[in-house]
Amino acid sequence: MKRSRLKGCFCSKEGFTLIELLVVVLIIGILAAVAVPQYQIAVDKSRVATMLPLLDAVVKAQTVYYLANGKIANKFEQLDIALPADAKITDDNSYRQKAVMGKMTVYLSSTTTGRPAGTLELSDGSKVDLYRGVSFGNVYSTCESKPETRADRVCKNLPGARYTGDTNGKHQYLIN
Repeated sequence: MKRSRLKGCFCSKEGFTLIELLVVVLIIGILAAVAVPQYQIAVDKSRVATMLPLLDAVVKAQTVYYLANGKIANKFEQLDIALPADAKITDDNSYRQKAVMGKMTVYLSSTTTGRPAGTLELSDGSKVDLYRGVSFGNVYSTCESKPETRADRVCKNLPGARYTGDTNGKHQYLIN
């Protein structure tokens, strides 16, 4: 260690070289390049996970309404369900009614069978389509997305997701 005498004090001239600093920055960059996409997938999975209970509540409320009235409900107001406070309910020609909450949309029914659906738009613009239904007493969910998108990676990585095939140019996964 070299020391120089400047005005009565000893100062150290040690430090990091430019090469050492560049190596550290390079390592941090590589770690960030690996971690950020995984973080984004985890955030998107949590958004999907928040949507599933809402769809489940709509399925249960629709079932109760059907048992009481012999038909499925046309409007959210007919169901005994509390939607989030920021939900904006509108009518849609291709569905009965929809509730929009930011980038999340819940459709009351996609068909006359009363199977509610939801769409979640991810930050990269890709969309996850979720369907919740009951078959032979079992509640099931399906996740659909265009192939080779972040939405497809989110559907693949949901707990218990099983690929079931393609529907209308989208990959379909059964989730339990």
